[in-house]
Amino acid sequence: AYTGRYLSQLEEMVNNHRNHPSVIIWSIGNENSYGVNFKKSFDWVKKSDSTRPIMFSYPGAAPDSITPYEILSMHYPDNNGNLNQFNKQTKEFGYKEMPALFDEWAHVACYNNATIKEDPNIRDFWGQSLDKMWAKTYDADGGLGGAIWGMIDETFMLPENLDGFKDWWGIDENSVLPYQGTSVGYGEWGIVDVWRRKKPEFWNTKKAYSPIKILATTIEDYKNGSEIQIPVYNRFDHTNLNEVTIKYTYNDSTATLNPVDLDPHKKGSLVLPIKQWDSDKRVSVEFYDNSSNLIDKYSIEQQVSSEIKSVIEEEIPVGKITTTNNDRTLVVHTNEGDLYFDKDTGLLTKIASGTKELAVSGPHMNYRTKGDKLTYSSNDIKSYGNGWKLKKFDHKLNENVAIISLKGTYNKIKASFDIRVSANGNITTSYSYKKLPKEYVREIGVKYNFDPVFDTLSWERNTYWSAYPKDHLSAASGKVPLYSNIINRYRSAPEKPWVMDTKSFYYEGTASEKEGQLTHRAKGTKENIIEYSLLKKNKKKVIVKGQEGISCRLAKSDKYVSLYINNEMDYIDLSWGNYQRNIVLEGEYTGKINFTIIPNFNN
Repeated sequence: AYTGRYLSQLEEMVNNHRNHPSVIIWSIGNENSYGVNFKKSFDWVKKSDSTRPIMFSYPGAAPDSITPYEILSMHYPDNNGNLNQFNKQTKEFGYKEMPALFDEWAHVACYNNATIKEDPNIRDFWGQSLDKMWAKTYDADGGLGGAIWGMIDETFMLPENLDGFKDWWGIDENSVLPYQGTSVGYGEWGIVDVWRRKKPEFWNTKKAYSPIKILATTIEDYKNGSEIQIPVYNRFDHTNLNEVTIKYTYNDSTATLNPVDLDPHKKGSLVLPIKQWDSDKRVSVEFYDNSSNLIDKYSIEQQVSSEIKSVIEEEIPVGKITTTNNDRTLVVHTNEGDLYFDKDTGLLTKIASGTKELAVSGPHMNYRTKGDKLTYSSNDIKSYGNGWKLKKFDHKLNENVAIISLKGTYNKIKASFDIRVSANGNITTSYSYKKLPKEYVREIGVKYNFDPVFDTLSWERNTYWSAYPKDHLSAASGKVPLYSNIINRYRSAPEKPWVMDTKSFYYEGTASEKEGQLTHRAKGTKENIIEYSLLKKNKKKVIVKGQEGISCRLAKSDKYVSLYINNEMDYIDLSWGNYQRNIVLEGEYTGKINFTIIPNFNN
């Protein structure tokens, strides 16, 4: 009954595009159950154009005796390249009987609404999936490649007063969470937004698919007097590296490297003529095409003695610290100000310096996990950091360090905190959580709430990519305002980059942005920090010191700014075969975080 529709549309497609040089494969169906019209479509294309292969999805739906495809089209393998789809099995991105093309893979985060809104860093984390997948596919026997879903966000900003739109754009489809207001669609699944502004995924895509791969950005055993040798992989299909311009920068001086003869698909070395390389300085290497477009950029460093670039060293107490103790409050007097602990809750409640006070609340347990499934790729995020009841409060002075010990419960979870306060305002919080339910971890660590007096965030961190654009959400370092003075309005072209937005009209409704809301760049997690600081009037007031695996992020309510300091974190609802750490905790977890408060908030 429908053969005419199948073949007429197929004929229009083939005749319209058959002379286009970018068309290399014909697809006769996407995510279909097999029927006779797909065999008729295959036969028609083979008679009309014998120069291009044909694919069909889902190929496993077709009977083994009928093969209306010449390339295996598979959707959403895991990040190791393994997928069983309608009894067709790929292994490590390959398939023994024919070439395999993953024409949908590495889906950009868009359906897990809550995580996307609270932590834009999920968009940078996603890049690890693409990098791992493409690196393996490139070397796989018969692995043709993979296509990201998708390029551009699918959100349509309908007029707010449009009547009846829900009748023809269903809000009740159970495969996605509902949009808010009249910005409809499946969500922000692109590497650029609808205004074609680059999102964090854009740089990740450029890096992961880069045709030039430096295989080690940390150089071991360098000796002064020798040149720097850098292992490189030419992943071009047709371009020798001698056709590429290579520039390197050291000590603010940039030079062009002599042409490097390295054939496509070959590994070799770049030799930089730098014979005195200071161990604390990086070398930037950039690759440009013949039109001076940047192909890729890397930052090269020497190996340090420890894999951890920044660790907490045992503090030698300096200065005098005292306490004042009464029935309701313990006051710890430091060189920088006074810290007030409520003996009924055990929590730090304020910091005073002279006549000025800053409200603080903490430490609070932050244990959040993967909850119930909401849709195919969206889960509720459970939070166990509520219902704190203090059971025991102790304090003592030990070599000019005040130690406050708390024991209590968060419902069934037992928690203990040891808070060490030194004379310079440094606070080390060690914690232990017991009777944790066995679940996948979103975050585990501690949270402190502060009066929202800060205006700037600065950070330095260890990164997945060795080089980022300076304005990237997850760059290696940054100093950025917490808020934006440019307001986005619904259906009006934005006048600022995506990272400076404070909301999504799709996920959060069509009202204009409000002043005093954190930007994407400010609230996104910064992983593996060396230092993470909140500033007021260009002066650091809260300084988190890095150690292995420490991550920080911000959230803001009407009353306070919350600083989350996590020892473990993951994006457990990224889904779609993407890389996840998949951390499972059960029973007990212990951790430690370290930060300094400079309490004179007038300066």
